[in-house]
Amino acid sequence: MELIGYAARLAQETILSRADLRAAGIQLVVHAAGGLLVLLVPAVLSIYKPPGMTRYGARQQREQRA
Repeated sequence: MELIGYAARLAQETILSRADLRAAGIQLVVHAAGGLLVLLVPAVLSIYKPPGMTRYGARQQREQRA
């Protein structure tokens, strides 16, 4: 939230420092991309699972049959 506040204060100034504003913008994009990656990785892992039953599942199935 500090970065967003900093970018907002920079945008309010009448004399903008393009380097500061560009750096803040780049940081915001990088953080947003990182957050999206953090959300996409578990989603992909939950969809693409190894085929077949795990050793735990096979053991549980054998125990239920016995």
